[in-house]
Parts: sequence; C-alpha cells; structure tokens
Amino acid sequence: MKVKTKEIEQLLLMLLKKLKEKDVNEINVETDYYWLVDWDDVEDFNSDSLDLGVGSFCDDWNHLQKILSGEYEPNVLDLQRLSTLINILGKTIHKSEVTL
Repeated sequence: MKVKTKEIEQLLLMLLKKLKEKDVNEINVETDYYWLVDWDDVEDFNSDSLDLGVGSFCDDWNHLQKILSGEYEPNVLDLQRLSTLINILGKTIHKSEVTL
C-alpha cells in the first residue's frame, strides 16, 4: 500500500479543523508514561514475548516543541513521537465530553 504524504497532511488538517470547530484549543493530558514497542517488534506476531520499553509523553512533547522552536531538526524518530502524541491525545479526547 502506498500512503501519500499530501493525504496525511489533509487528514491531520481536517481533524485539527474539527477540533477548532468544537472550540478545543488545548487538551489537558494527564498521561505521561506509556508502553513503547520497538519498531522491529511491532509487526512480529510470531514472538512469544515482546521487549517493551517505557516512553514519556512529557519528554516526547518537550522534544517536539524544540523542533517547533528551531532548536532541533526533525528526524524519522519524531514521527514515532508525533504518532504517540496523537494516540494519547485521541485517548484523552475520547474520555472527555468532546465528540468529533
């Protein structure tokens, strides 16, 4: 399957527009630590045990903010950080009274 970056951009913009329409300008995230599955293990369905790590939402968000400020250059690992951020934000919104 091929995924076009333009379509990813469109989807993200659509979802952010929906949040704006609902007047969601900030999201209070209470989650910090989460299970982190190594990229090599995420598609290995034959393994009897996964080597889980622990990630930190706060660390990821702080790192992503440094990209926004120009302090860091983005790299491929930042896609993983951003995907975790989006996942946790989705979970937080789902538990709230906001519906998209």
